[in-house]
Amino acid sequence: LYNYLNYLILCPMSSITSSLRFPNQLTSDLRKIYNGLISFPRLKFINSTFLPCRSPGECVRSLSANDIKSFFIDKKELVRLSAYINLNGNYQTKDVNEQMEIINSKEEIDIKASICKNSIGLSRTATLIENSTEIKTTLERQKKDFNNIYKKRSFIQYYINEGLEIAEFDDANMFLTNLIQDYEDISDIDDEYYI
Repeated sequence: LYNYLNYLILCPMSSITSSLRFPNQLTSDLRKIYNGLISFPRLKFINSTFLPCRSPGECVRSLSANDIKSFFIDKKELVRLSAYINLNGNYQTKDVNEQMEIINSKEEIDIKASICKNSIGLSRTATLIENSTEIKTTLERQKKDFNNIYKKRSFIQYYINEGLEIAEFDDANMFLTNLIQDYEDISDIDDEYYI
């Protein structure tokens, strides 16, 4: 079981960091990529998606530049703040540029892509790194779970014994509430702007 979990983490991380190990078109500095993805200082939770997602040893067909579009399935609640695609393998630059023009014509943001000719075990892979409002649902779920535990005062004594004060729990809850509100504000602004 853990081998599969490790593999699921290994593939996107290898793809994301491949720009450090091998030369590519766009940039080889993860700090520049990260800074480019953070449009607002408080909204800095990055998501990544990896293609093809498969079990170790499972045979899958090779990706084409046309498959990049599958990253951008319409989600009504999702607002992308910024995005970057890292392609590993023998992709044709012309095909990738054509697909990126199609994608960028449909998206409200300018999505960058880089091609690293070295593959990471599979012949062709793609990783989408994005900053979006999709994380808001996760934050809301965590807030709900925190509030349920906090109402019962479960496990509080362990934290107080380690030196935390009750007020710090309230501060953390308020910070999370404000962060969720910031994501909602961005979604509302984006909806009003593009309607």
